[in-house]
Amino acid sequence: ILNLSYIDASYANVLINSDNATGNVQLTNCLFHDNNKVVYEYAGVDISIDSCRFTNNYYGIDGHRGTIISNTIFDNNYYGLYSVYEITVNNCTFLNNIEAGISCKYSWEGIIQNSKFIANNIGLEFAVSNGSTPDQINNNIISCNNIGFKIYYCWWTSNISGNTFR
Repeated sequence: ILNLSYIDASYANVLINSDNATGNVQLTNCLFHDNNKVVYEYAGVDISIDSCRFTNNYYGIDGHRGTIISNTIFDNNYYGLYSVYEITVNNCTFLNNIEAGISCKYSWEGIIQNSKFIANNIGLEFAVSNGSTPDQINNNIISCNNIGFKIYYCWWTSNISGNTFR
């Protein structure tokens, strides 16, 4: 396990590239700003992110799977989360992201709950996947976005309930 806490990291093309690695990475109380990509990965490492802030990046997280994110703020990025799958997002805030707070338009399997999507172009865009478990989008606040939800490829069951749209 690699634990990174209280890191202030900026101006990287790719800050954490965990492609084809194995193991676990834990990011806690970190600030990531003015990067192209903070986390980039398509297989391998499980990442837990808690109480961090991703601001003024192009991609907060690009292409990651198996990520658990809680109590984290994604603000003023182009994409907060992009092309992520098999994720759990709990009690996070996506604010003023230029394109989308979360963009999973090709495939995803995940849980997004108790989070806020405020003043993004698109709050949350996703494909309803054919994963082994239903996607869950529950108890979120979706407010003042140009588009709150944008759904692609509805070929499976999702549980979407208790969300507040303003």
